[in-house]
Amino acid sequence: MDYLEPSALSISPRDGSVYLRGANELLRRDTPKTFVATRLAPLIHRSINHQNGYEWIWLGHLTFAGLPCGLGLCFYAEELSELSFGVSLPAPELIDGWPNRATSEREIEFVREELKTQMNRSFDSGVEQFGWGSVWCLFDERGQQASSGLRYGDRRS
Repeated sequence: MDYLEPSALSISPRDGSVYLRGANELLRRDTPKTFVATRLAPLIHRSINHQNGYEWIWLGHLTFAGLPCGLGLCFYAEELSELSFGVSLPAPELIDGWPNRATSEREIEFVREELKTQMNRSFDSGVEQFGWGSVWCLFDERGQQASSGLRYGDRRS
C-alpha cells in the first residue's frame, strides 16, 4: 500500500483516538503493535524495542494542520499506550541542526492553536486532562525542545 498524499493527523476529544486521514486508519488506546506494523508499514520510519515491555514506532509522511508531522507511537505489552508528535515549521532557526528556543516556542504556539480547535479546550497551561487520559504541548526544559503528545490513562482509575 502506497499513500500518495501525506496522511493528516487528528485527535478525538471523545476518546483520544487518532485518525490518519489518507491512510484511512484509526488508532485507539490498546491498538495492537501488529496492526500498526502491518497496516501502516509504508509510514514506518524506525522503531526501537527497549526490551522492558516498551517499544516505540515512529511514523512519517503525516501532516498536522497542514504542516509535515512525525508521530511516535509507544507500545507497552504490545498495545498502544502513548504517542508523541511534532511538526516541521517553515524556515526553522537551528543551532547545530536542532531547533532553537524561538523555533520551539513557535511550534508550541502552532500546535496549541490546532489542539484548541480539535480538542475544544484552551490549552492555556499546555496540558489538558480528559476522562481517557491527557494531551500536552509544552517546552521540554530537559530536552530543550517542543514536546507534544497524548497519554492514555489507566483504565482502572
